[in-house]
Amino acid sequence: MSLKRALAAFLLVSLLVLAAGCRDDNADATPTPEAATATAVSRQPDASLPTASATPRPSPTPASLGLVSLDAAAPVAPSVVGQMPDLGQEAPLDGSFDIVFDQPMDPATTARALQVLDPAGEPVPGEVSWPQPRILRFKPAARLNPDAEYRAVLADSATAADGANLLEGLTLSFYTIGDLAVSQVSPADGVTDVALDSALTVIFNRPVIPLQVDQSGLRSPDADFQALTASLLTIDPPVSGAGEWINTSVFVFRPDDSFVGSTTYTARVNAEAVNALSATGAVMAADAAWQFTTAAPTYRYLNLPGLASSPRSDYKYLPLDQPIEILFAQPMDPVSTETAVSLTTDEGAAAAYASGWNADFTTLTITPTQLLDLGTWYNVTLADTAQAAGGGTLRFGLSWRAKTYLPPEVFFTEPADGDVAERFTSGFTVQFVSPMRLSSLRDRVVFNPPIESEGIFSEWDWSYRFYGLEPATEYTVQILPGMSDIYGNTIDEGQTVTFTTGDYEPIAYFNQPGRLSLYRPAGSTAAWAAFRNVSQLTAALYPITRRELDGLLFGDIVDVRFTPPADPVWEQTVSTADAPRNTLTYRRFDLLSPDGSPLPPGLYFLTI
Repeated sequence: MSLKRALAAFLLVSLLVLAAGCRDDNADATPTPEAATATAVSRQPDASLPTASATPRPSPTPASLGLVSLDAAAPVAPSVVGQMPDLGQEAPLDGSFDIVFDQPMDPATTARALQVLDPAGEPVPGEVSWPQPRILRFKPAARLNPDAEYRAVLADSATAADGANLLEGLTLSFYTIGDLAVSQVSPADGVTDVALDSALTVIFNRPVIPLQVDQSGLRSPDADFQALTASLLTIDPPVSGAGEWINTSVFVFRPDDSFVGSTTYTARVNAEAVNALSATGAVMAADAAWQFTTAAPTYRYLNLPGLASSPRSDYKYLPLDQPIEILFAQPMDPVSTETAVSLTTDEGAAAAYASGWNADFTTLTITPTQLLDLGTWYNVTLADTAQAAGGGTLRFGLSWRAKTYLPPEVFFTEPADGDVAERFTSGFTVQFVSPMRLSSLRDRVVFNPPIESEGIFSEWDWSYRFYGLEPATEYTVQILPGMSDIYGNTIDEGQTVTFTTGDYEPIAYFNQPGRLSLYRPAGSTAAWAAFRNVSQLTAALYPITRRELDGLLFGDIVDVRFTPPADPVWEQTVSTADAPRNTLTYRRFDLLSPDGSPLPPGLYFLTI
């Protein structure tokens, strides 16, 4: 179909639809004959067809649409398009209510049509003003109740500036802001053991001050704001410090110094200061107070520098010049703490010492100014009267007891005097009861018969060890007087120790280079056995299979526990009673047949 024909068809359809839409329901419903329609669009009328009648048809009457004819000059009824505060927002207690219309209103009739009701339904007195011709503002004469719903009732008598009335009356609800209250504090009410360096935090249930970028912008840093902020929180006993707003509803107070330990504080939020600061008009009904108790000062532990950390009481072997540290959990007052410390014997005799502190007064070090007595129990006492730097006495005191090094002496020797050993050990030990000076030990332990090695002193266990003794030998050892401890105290009496060493353990084995040996038919047949301190040797030669050899070589069979199932090719027992004692001796066995002929080639297992 060409574009022209398509356009003609579209127009035809459009006209038909229009005709149908404009048809009068009361007009003649007789349809137009199809022949007339065909004649209207044909270029060459067919002479055989009848000619359409030229009588004109009546025009259709337009149908009624039910529309009301309006006067363009008539006024339009006003309507309310908004309110302030809007729904979901809270009105200040000293604020106002705004009603926004869609057109300028008549102030007098609209004001008379308005009535504001309180939560009890009673009228609220106030003044009406018009900031703009479309905005009615109601300002209550008195402060509103907090956290309450107020209703603005507007009658349909309200009139627009052009005289049109509201179509119908309406009611708008306004909600006032709730009371300000403290919702959370830290430390919490009634808490004990509060850290002495804690800050106090007050969190309100709603914003108090307006949101600003920095502290200098909070309601402008004028004198009133600073004074109100400073008076917002009071603490008893008084504590110097400064408060600041972390955000619009969180206030933090930081003391200049630590709180006093073991003290109950009462903190109070000043409602008058809060109300003066309140940017929203919300009011705090009354002061909010709570109490907390600070932790008592405590010590952490006692320390022996370079020796032991947090040693238990009844500690033994305390060096005579050992510094003693007491570590505290907080800075301490040095005068009261040093007064509370003592170092005395069990009998009550005081030891001389010097006191020292670290930079922050959390570690007290007491150092003897004279050597403590040997073998004496000493008591370190810290009374609970010691005070922290910020005040408060210790929760509990400290009592620790220790015994100093013993006077130097030989604790024992090993072997001991008169020992006759059954088994041989090559060493001799002199054990002391306290640390000794190595230079004083040299040449003061004399062996007869002499040994070649020098002694080795252990500072760990205070032992003096010698090695190189011979078996089955009687030794006489002289421990000479003059040995001294690390402080110069000497052992003034010597002693003599006589003992006899034991024999070497009995041993016997084939002296082969490895577990597997290869013998050639024309080569040596010797298998040498090494032995010591045994009276006889029994050797046996067994044939084995390839599987058994593999098991021995690869660990499936443990050779020291293996007894071949086959009978031995030969077994020989020889006496070795004439072999020298404690001396490694050798004995030859020849790998031959029982008749002395060479063994046939094969795999064998040799035991002794």
